[in-house]
Amino acid sequence: MLSEIISKIDTSSPIMWIVWAIGLHISNTALGIYMALMGRKKWAKKVHQGLFLSVLVCIFGFIISYYFKGRVGFMDYIVAIYFAVAIPVSKRQPPMIHAFVATVGLTLLPLLILLKVL
Repeated sequence: MLSEIISKIDTSSPIMWIVWAIGLHISNTALGIYMALMGRKKWAKKVHQGLFLSVLVCIFGFIISYYFKGRVGFMDYIVAIYFAVAIPVSKRQPPMIHAFVATVGLTLLPLLILLKVL
C-alpha cells in the first residue's frame, strides 16, 4: 500500500509542486522560529518573505498543472486561498497566532497530496 502511494507521487509531476512547497514551508517555519528567538533581522525578514512567495508559486504551479489536466478540486482552491489570504493577514497578529495559522497551512499541504493519490 505504501509503496503504491509513493510510486503514484513519483510519477505525478504536479504533486512534486506540493512536495517542494512542503519543503520550502518547513524551512520558512524554521526561519520564523529563528526570527522569534533571535530577533527580527532585516535579512531574515527578506528571506522569510521570499520563501513564502516561493511556497505560493509552488501551490499555484500545482493548481495550474492540474487545471490543464482537468483535475482541480474545490479543496485545491481552498488551500490556495488560505495561503494567499490567511497567512499574510495573520502577520498583523501576535507571532504565536501567525505561527499557528502557518502550521495549519502546513497540515493542509499533505492533505492535497492524499486527495490526489487516494
